[in-house]
Amino acid sequence: MNNSYIRVLLLAISLLLVSCGGGGGGGSQTGASTEPATVGLVITDAVTDEWDEARATITQVSLISDAGHEILFTGEKTIDLLSLREHVKLFVVKPNVKPGYYSKIRLQIKELVLVKNNDGTAPTLQPVKVPSNKVDLNPQGTFYIAPGSVVFASLDWDMEKSLKFTETGSGKWIMRPVIFADIGSKPAFKKGLVRLFGTVQSVATDFTSFRLCSTSGPAPLPSAETGKDFCIDVLVDDRTGLFDDTGEPRTIDTLAPAEALTVFGWLRLTNGEDGDPSPVPLPEGNVEPTKLQIKSIVVESGLEGTWKQIRGALTTPVDAVDNTFGFDPDAGQGYDGATLLTGQLFAKSRVFRVDTDGSITEIFAPYALLTSGDRARVDAVPAGADGLNIALMLSRPAPTSETLSGTITNVSLDQVTIDGTELVCTGFDTKVFLLSDAGVAEITVIELPVGSPAVATGITPAGSGCLQADVIVAQAASP
Repeated sequence: MNNSYIRVLLLAISLLLVSCGGGGGGGSQTGASTEPATVGLVITDAVTDEWDEARATITQVSLISDAGHEILFTGEKTIDLLSLREHVKLFVVKPNVKPGYYSKIRLQIKELVLVKNNDGTAPTLQPVKVPSNKVDLNPQGTFYIAPGSVVFASLDWDMEKSLKFTETGSGKWIMRPVIFADIGSKPAFKKGLVRLFGTVQSVATDFTSFRLCSTSGPAPLPSAETGKDFCIDVLVDDRTGLFDDTGEPRTIDTLAPAEALTVFGWLRLTNGEDGDPSPVPLPEGNVEPTKLQIKSIVVESGLEGTWKQIRGALTTPVDAVDNTFGFDPDAGQGYDGATLLTGQLFAKSRVFRVDTDGSITEIFAPYALLTSGDRARVDAVPAGADGLNIALMLSRPAPTSETLSGTITNVSLDQVTIDGTELVCTGFDTKVFLLSDAGVAEITVIELPVGSPAVATGITPAGSGCLQADVIVAQAASP
């Protein structure tokens, strides 16, 4: 993992704020500047196939300090956490954040509903109670937001681990969310791969970028007046795949103002990184670039809903001649009982492998790494009775991490026994957390309470008989 970030498993979130341009940390207090900061909140989820959707309705996100609180978002927004297995969601961008010390981030959650789609019948809905309808992300100490800083707060809601402590003996489901968190000058998870929908405001005269705006965006950027559109500059290069509303390739010079588009790409700050240039100033008076930008991968034309995000499994490898493959969609997506679909990739289609650790690798033709049985989500437009014109494919292998769950029966400095016989080995990098009614705390292995339920994830090396744990989460006994 990049050493610029601190990744922790917690309901507490510790903010390391990096100033825009990378010129100094957020903990610096030099000068007496009161220039407001900008905070972007992105949310994603880890892989789980136990449920098809996890609909979380969030009504408020705020920063809490001893002097009061700073609201990043208020309203009512429902997101499907499990639709974010392969990318992050830009939930809110808040300009004019008051610099200073803060102690926690608070999420107000109206409801959380798990959904299991059924073939030909109504989906199964399972309401889940979030205690107090809020999640407090408590840092181990106060954190300082530097004047003028622009940062991303990235939250990875691990639904798989959260569900391990959900079902109660009474039949009610009460969740204690397990969240990975990371803060820095770019989104920490999945390289900031993000999807945004909007309309074209203007196109650069050299066709290297365009400005995407949307009144349904998360919040106005600092350069916009209150109530105006959320706008973001989108960079386009020779690798960007642009497609019309039939799924056929097109070029950037055919884009027109007010045209509806969906953009998928890397979210970042405008100052650029890794040698990438800042965007060229756009025409029609937009001489200042937006504070955030997207380095685009694919650009899809059409109103929302034109392009379908379809999840399923490959039934054949990709044909090396015509770039087609068999695809079996999951239940509950409008293809129940249909014959197998045929996916069509084009020269500008983009294909990626997203691993369970969040790393992303692009796969190029002839797509030899894709095999029958691979899980995938495709962005596609239906073509004919059973065809799909595909702009983007995000594939993922079967999970390699193992999980052990049960009751802790013995604890030593480097080993934990679960249910009397299952061995969990720990090392320097093992993270150990204790969930309780008061929240979550990071503890040492030796502090794990014997007799408490626990979940350990990791890998069992051949012949070792011991799961090498990367994370252990235990549930404290109720008082």
